Amino acid sequence: MLFKSNKIAHVRFTLFQHNPIDTIVTDLEGRVIKSNMAKKKSGDRIPNIGDVMYRDYGGKHEIDMYAEMMESIRTGELKDFPELKYNDKFLSIKIAPFSRGAIITSQDVTEHKLGEERLKASEAKLKEQKAALVQKNIALKELIEQIEIEKNMIKNDIANNIKKIILPILIKLKSKGVPGTYMDLLQHHIEVLASSFGAKITKKSINLTIREIEICTMIKAGLGSKEISNILNISYMTVVKHRKNIRKKLGISNKKINLISFLQEL
Repeated sequence: MLFKSNKIAHVRFTLFQHNPIDTIVTDLEGRVIKSNMAKKKSGDRIPNIGDVMYRDYGGKHEIDMYAEMMESIRTGELKDFPELKYNDKFLSIKIAPFSRGAIITSQDVTEHKLGEERLKASEAKLKEQKAALVQKNIALKELIEQIEIEKNMIKNDIANNIKKIILPILIKLKSKGVPGTYMDLLQHHIEVLASSFGAKITKKSINLTIREIEICTMIKAGLGSKEISNILNISYMTVVKHRKNIRKKLGISNKKINLISFLQEL
């Protein structure tokens, strides 16, 4: 029986010594009875046997750990401090009372704590950046809306000026014997300037040539191929070829779509 008892005691001692967590055992008055190998390997000062825990040794915590230890021994209640500030470290400390004193374990959780703080700081920064981005998007949206308002105002001003100033002059020129076809074409070109047709027909994606754009405006004005050939001083067949290329670039080749109607709807 004595051999068996010694064996059990040896196993317990071995488990205590090789426990990877810093461990200190005190008596009922808080005096250090022993500490394990993990404590010795930690690099911290090793308590002397008989030191009063948290008085002679380890007394720089942010709270009165001696009082907490003695209360734990007196009441038999476990004390758990998961993130206790100790100098420049954060420790996870447990005080577990037993019949002859207390077992105190300590783990360095500084990296974990700092990692949490870095994560919180990163989340706060991301939240701040997100809020700033939302504000920028709102400002950009307002700017685009303002540009659109100003663009429409300019367009309306141009249309009104053409209607009130230029068109009356054209009417007077017509009355003085200027050929009607030329005047109608000039009037149409001026009206195109006040519409979105010019911007649509000159888009790079359509890739019309300058001559094809010119012919498009004449077709939109209602001029036939013969009239266009006379005005541009090119052959009738050249106009027909241009019309064919225009239909192809506009994506209406081999479709039963009237080119005049198509251009007038742009």
